[in-house]
Amino acid sequence: MGMTHGDEATMSRQNETTIRREPTPATDTMQQLLEAAWPHCGMIQEIIDRLNESGSNTELRLLTNRLQRLAFRATPKKDFAYHHPTDFNAWAGG
Repeated sequence: MGMTHGDEATMSRQNETTIRREPTPATDTMQQLLEAAWPHCGMIQEIIDRLNESGSNTELRLLTNRLQRLAFRATPKKDFAYHHPTDFNAWAGG
């Protein structure tokens, strides 16, 4: 991966923006979308393993941050609302 410490600044959120796509055709089922994503998850897992083996801590931190944002986006809204109350009284225990 060969990224130097100064390259971190180039990995801005602007570079991580969602790729603009045409609307999903009605023929794509949820199962087809999952099947399309699954091999990419395996590829990312392999890259993580290789970064761990090489001790690439900076790159792992950058990848971890991106994956956390993706996991947040992948969380169903109803699950987030249930597990993460936004009302201050709920957080304060009152």
